[in-house]
Amino acid sequence: MTSSRHRNRPAQATAEARALLEGQWRRRVDETVQLELNLHDMRAAITQASGGGSLVDVELLENQLASTRRALIEVEEALTRVADGSYGQCGACGGAIAPERLEVLPEARLCTPCQAAARPLRR
Repeated sequence: MTSSRHRNRPAQATAEARALLEGQWRRRVDETVQLELNLHDMRAAITQASGGGSLVDVELLENQLASTRRALIEVEEALTRVADGSYGQCGACGGAIAPERLEVLPEARLCTPCQAAARPLRR
């Protein structure tokens, strides 16, 4: 009985991760659509010279949209890992990603040491 419970625990954790990621995916899609609409409206206002925005505002929205799209892709990739059974496995070293890391960042594809090695040093 204990071994059965132990085997179901990873499956339950994966199901919980899938549900969390699906919720994130829906929010990211909604956010992307809203940003696209805002960007469209702002560009139209600038074109009509109605003073509805500036090129700096457009650039800020474009950057925010690009960031949101990257986040959406990361969530989609995590959902793919859930589906193919590789969720929770580091994409670099193949080791396990700490459950605590996945709780905080469910779309993580690298374990903490590999992520630290991949991140360029900031000065």
